[in-house]
Amino acid sequence: MHKTCLLCVMAALLVGIALPVSAHGPDSGTLLAWSPFGSKKSAEDPVNEKAKIVFASSALPEDSGAAKGMTSFNAGEPIYGRLYATETLEKAVGTYLHRRVFLDGQEIYDHSGTNLSAELRASKSLAFTLVPEPGSKVETAVKDDPIWVICAVTLAEKLTPGKHTVKVRFASNFPTEATFQLSVTSEGLATMRKMVADAKSAFYADRTAKVELPTAGMKDRALEADFIEGVKEDKYEGTPLKAIITSRDWEIGRHERTGVILGRGLRGVVAIKLPSGVCKIYHVGIQQSWDGAKYGKSRYWDLGAANSPSPMDIDCAKVK
Repeated sequence: MHKTCLLCVMAALLVGIALPVSAHGPDSGTLLAWSPFGSKKSAEDPVNEKAKIVFASSALPEDSGAAKGMTSFNAGEPIYGRLYATETLEKAVGTYLHRRVFLDGQEIYDHSGTNLSAELRASKSLAFTLVPEPGSKVETAVKDDPIWVICAVTLAEKLTPGKHTVKVRFASNFPTEATFQLSVTSEGLATMRKMVADAKSAFYADRTAKVELPTAGMKDRALEADFIEGVKEDKYEGTPLKAIITSRDWEIGRHERTGVILGRGLRGVVAIKLPSGVCKIYHVGIQQSWDGAKYGKSRYWDLGAANSPSPMDIDCAKVK
């Protein structure tokens, strides 16, 4: 969809990683740097003896002594889990968790490290929902831990009728893993897929309700029109509704060695209404080349995957 950036050197100079946690991109005046939460552990790393994972068909208690775990399930049953530690999670597993799920020995889900909150670091257990119960508990599961909703969708898509082995692994500073057997019939698989589809719908409805348009760093109708024109020229699907410039000022691109000005750019978002009626926010930019005397016409600036979070759904009523 995107064309190659016309100012490649400029893009290289203006690297700034935007964390895709909300519709609000990074402060355009401050370029952020990101590094992963530790190194990725392999599935062959020694398993942590200070922690264990327990599964059940209902929510598990915080006290490991009262937990009655299960090692086999039928597709269509809810599947809950809890990580128990013999001491605080910070001491037993570390300050972050890298969640991975394997189906019959093949990795099907890999969520990069998540920093534990201060409250979780001090606790001795962490609950999660792999397949939520239908009904009102779906919404609760989504709000408590939306990461597992995406995992559940992936698992349901990969399953086929038969018997399977599922392994959940927390690849942290001190890896912990556990497996369970899953018996799958065609009817049970249909029920499971319906359950996770409901969870997925609740997840996106919850996320969309929280998304707001970002605050403008500057307002300029002519430049905002350039953003709109840029996504039209790059053939984005749908109808552009509104552009917001999130940069507070122009970012100047210079030659790496000589320091000569090559051009300038602005970052922003464009809200687009798709033919389906869904509205999305896209992080895009415009750039202007410098010919030694003046800046040229605005052109579409492909920010690149690292600088452009995935488009996010937004309530169309909020796009005004």
